[in-house]
Order: sequence, then C-alpha cells, then structure tokens
Amino acid sequence: MKNTILILISLLFVTGASEGKEASEGKEALSLQERKILSKLIPSIPTLPLATNPDDIAGDFIPSGETVSLKLHSLTAANRQHIHDASVANISNETSPRLIISALFMVLLLCVYFIRPKETEYVEEPGPQEKAHREKEKQEQKQQEQSRKKSEEKELDDCRVKAEQGDANAQYKLAWMYSTGQGVLQDYNEAVKWLRKSAEQGDASAQDNLGLMYYDGQGVPQDDKEATKWLRKSAEQGYAKAHYNLGVMHVKGRGVLQDYVMAHMYWNIAAVGGDKEAIKGRSAIEKQMTASQVEKAQDLAREWMKAHK
Repeated sequence: MKNTILILISLLFVTGASEGKEASEGKEALSLQERKILSKLIPSIPTLPLATNPDDIAGDFIPSGETVSLKLHSLTAANRQHIHDASVANISNETSPRLIISALFMVLLLCVYFIRPKETEYVEEPGPQEKAHREKEKQEQKQQEQSRKKSEEKELDDCRVKAEQGDANAQYKLAWMYSTGQGVLQDYNEAVKWLRKSAEQGDASAQDNLGLMYYDGQGVPQDDKEATKWLRKSAEQGYAKAHYNLGVMHVKGRGVLQDYVMAHMYWNIAAVGGDKEAIKGRSAIEKQMTASQVEKAQDLAREWMKAHK
C-alpha cells in the first residue's frame, strides 16, 4: 500500500512538471493558438497551404501540420502582442484545472495513507499442545525459583551458624551476602559487623574490604586513616587488591601524604600479583614521574617483596 501511494504521487509530480514545462514553453508552441486568435481578430487573413519551397513565397512561414500561418508584416507590434497574450491565457485556462485536480488527488491520497486506521495484526491462537507446553515451562521456572530460594536460605543458615561459631571464612562470606544483598536484605551495618569479626582473625580479604567500607563510609563513618590501617594489614599478608588500594590512597593523598613514589611501589607489587588495574595505574603515573623517582619506586618494591617472601 505504501509503495503504491508513493508511485502514484511520483506520477502526479511528473505529470504536473510536464504540464508546467508545456506552459513555460508557450511562446514556442503557440502557432495553433495564434492562428485561432488571428482568425477571430482578422477574418480576412487567409491560411495558406504548406509551402514546399519557402523561398518561393514572401514572408515568414511556420510549419504546423498541413498548413502554414502567414505572419503579416502589416500587423502592428501591439496586435501581435495581443494575439500572443490571448494564446497564453487560453493555454493557462486549459491547464490550470488539470493541475488543481492533480494536486487535490495527491492531497486525498496522503490523507488516506496517514489517517487510515492502524491495521491490527492477526495473532494465531496457540493450540492445545502449545498451551500445555507453555504451562509446563511456567511450572518448571516456578519450581527452579523456589529451589533457588530454598538453597539460598539453607546456605545462609549454614553460613550464619558457622560464623557465630567463629569461622573467619563463614564470617567473611556472611558479610559479603549482607553487603551485596545476596539471599538477604542489603545491610551495610551487618556487613561491617561480620567483616570486623573476620578481619580481627587475620583474614586478608576481610581486612581489605573493611578498609574499603571505611574509605566509602558504608556502615561506618567515613575515615581515611582507619581505611589505611586495615588496608596495610591486608597488604602485609601479600593481598594484591590491598596493594592496589593503597596505591590509590597515595595518589589521591587520602589518609596519607600524596606520594607517587609510594603509589608506584604499591602498584608494582600488585602488578606482580596479577592485578591488571595496578598495571594500568603504574603506567599512568610514570608519565608524571622523573626517571630517578621511578627507579626509587622499583627499588622499594623489590625490597618489600624480598622482605615478605
């Protein structure tokens, strides 16, 4: 339907353009009209037969079908202009209604296309087998969801029991569940509570995450110095993430003095531990350091790793 309307509109434009062209070329195609008007104004002027040899007949001849109209030199300029204007007006009167009808038809087509009611798509009703299959899928999804919830509840209960018994790993896991809202409502206060219990038992992951909780002020008042303390405890155990986080603290000057040499050292150590973010950070700050500063940072990193083998 859309393509058909576009084709019709294109044809109307082409028709209108050709008609306009014919009207604009009226001066060259008015010989017939001139003859009609001329015959009305001066009935006595004859229409001469077609000249086989124009040189044999005096005057200017314009071939048109089977006859030739003689342009008499005796006509005044005003008469000739009057004949021409009358011919143009006659052609315009014949052409204008056609153009108006074409334009109205084009507007009608556009209205029909844009105002027509939207076609409704036919949706095939599923058969009995398809309905049964869909219902079975819904039941399976419901059962899987119920099974997942039961599993999470059991995992939470087991983890809580172990955490309360003093298991550092269970305490850290329970803290992670509260921090992310996995299986329980998200609660930063509970997360900090169990992180602290695990961190105090020396769990490096718990120490690093407790430092970040202080850094961000989640579950505890924001405290950069306390964050640095726990990050250093974790880093002393060789935890690469803690080294990376300490590097950030030294770059930003939070909890410590801003020091690119120390930041480079910590990121060097973290990079050796496989931390990709540390590798990127180290390359970035090297552009703002002198060669001697980079060399010093590398020496410090080697000394730290040697001391913590």
